Amino acid sequence: MALAACGACDVAAAAEWSVQPTVQWYFDHDSNRLLAPINVEANDAAWLTIDAVFKRATETGEIDAHPEVQIQRFSSGSALDSNNGSLQLSAMNKGEIFSYNASAGYSDNSTLVSELANSGIIDASARQEAATGSVGVTDQFTELQRASVQATYADVKYPNGEPVGLIGYRDPGISTTYSYALSPQTTLSAIASGSRVTAPDLGFASRDAGARLAWAYILTPTTNVSASAGITRTRIASEEVSGSVWAMQGTHNSELALWSFSFTRDIVPSGLGLLIRRDELDLSVLRNIAARLDATLSVLAAHNSDLLTSFTSDNRRYLTGSAGFNWHASSQWVLSFTVQASEARVPTQIERLQLATGWQTVLSLQWTPLAWRKSR
Repeated sequence: MALAACGACDVAAAAEWSVQPTVQWYFDHDSNRLLAPINVEANDAAWLTIDAVFKRATETGEIDAHPEVQIQRFSSGSALDSNNGSLQLSAMNKGEIFSYNASAGYSDNSTLVSELANSGIIDASARQEAATGSVGVTDQFTELQRASVQATYADVKYPNGEPVGLIGYRDPGISTTYSYALSPQTTLSAIASGSRVTAPDLGFASRDAGARLAWAYILTPTTNVSASAGITRTRIASEEVSGSVWAMQGTHNSELALWSFSFTRDIVPSGLGLLIRRDELDLSVLRNIAARLDATLSVLAAHNSDLLTSFTSDNRRYLTGSAGFNWHASSQWVLSFTVQASEARVPTQIERLQLATGWQTVLSLQWTPLAWRKSR
């Protein structure tokens, strides 16, 4: 009996270790790299990205480490050349009642990577250094009910970014969620959240607190939809403003097609060191059209706007769309070709500075070797 108990302990404690590396070569031609309204310059770029996911997984938990290194080189000279890197760590543990999660990360990137990935809105090429962290706990106190608390922190810096208006900020936040499962397909949630954004270099602060109700529904085993709506109250300097926030989302994941859609309005920090309103529409579609060939389509539209009329420095719009193909030469090699068009609108009294447009062609090759795995 004792030996049987020890054997059960060994099985419960068994863990799988794995390493999944990825290497990507990226080449593009961009007609307007910085989406400048005047003095437009076209150039070519070549990127090399190397990353890996180190993972330790058990039946109840997981620990991940994800380092990434990226080298960017541009034909127009060394002014845009960049060496980027990041390290992301995460851990989670799931028990019968309580579950825990935590994450931490650091990145040092060109804003051509960080800002475009975030919203597509950028003024110039600079550096972004970001340290982030989060910790959360979930209590599944009945079969149908659960409550969770999540705390987050971000410290974003733009070294020498002041000349182009990038100030940097610190953003601690907290949120609490109560969820009730009406049925196996339907879940209702109530969410309360708050954050305080400060710009240390300027001694400037803005605060936001809000609440929203959320609904999530499983249409089919491959399709989910959700919606939420609520109100926020934001204080910037000595002024306060109230408004609405909302989100609509949908995802589908099947053998032949993968698509996701989201339309959101939220209060987010900006590189200008204060909270702004962002409306964003995202659509991405991947469709398998042959045994080894996928067609891709994506659209992103973003609108940054100031919450108070006394602040007019961040009221910009960005629209981009892309279409392409992925050819799976084998299970480890994927060759992709994409064509993309972009447009940025900036409010200014000078008409010729209000609109910037550009197009881009991208060829990339990704190698994902077989993961190394070991159980012990």
